[in-house]
Amino acid sequence: MPVLTAEDEWLAIRCAPVAARGVLADVLYLMRLASDKGSVRDDDVTARMIGISAAELGAHLQTLAHCGVLELTGGSIISPRLRQEQRRRDICKANGCKGGRPRKLTASSPDTVVKLFEEGRRLIATAPTVVDHPLAGA
Repeated sequence: MPVLTAEDEWLAIRCAPVAARGVLADVLYLMRLASDKGSVRDDDVTARMIGISAAELGAHLQTLAHCGVLELTGGSIISPRLRQEQRRRDICKANGCKGGRPRKLTASSPDTVVKLFEEGRRLIATAPTVVDHPLAGA
């Protein structure tokens, strides 16, 4: 099943009862607080934190799983969207540790050409520069 966006989730749960939507809001909040982002255990503690019985929680989770918003696997409640968002954050964090967006090199300085040659990269100039051309001053 494809991962739903936040807007798609909102549309998907329109068929669910209001109580199930409230449970979804509480479960998503607990998932954001959890160390393993995007999942929380399906147990009595989770039901008590939400403020309902374990039987009610199970019924609402089945409804939300049927809507495609949550996945129930092996005693865990998983939100595919939150998992995907966490993977994206981890990738961005790893790229940020490398210095973020690298500085663009320009063809205007001779150091750039030497640096690119030493790194084994090609210089692709977007616009040619006019340097000491006989017709440049004419």
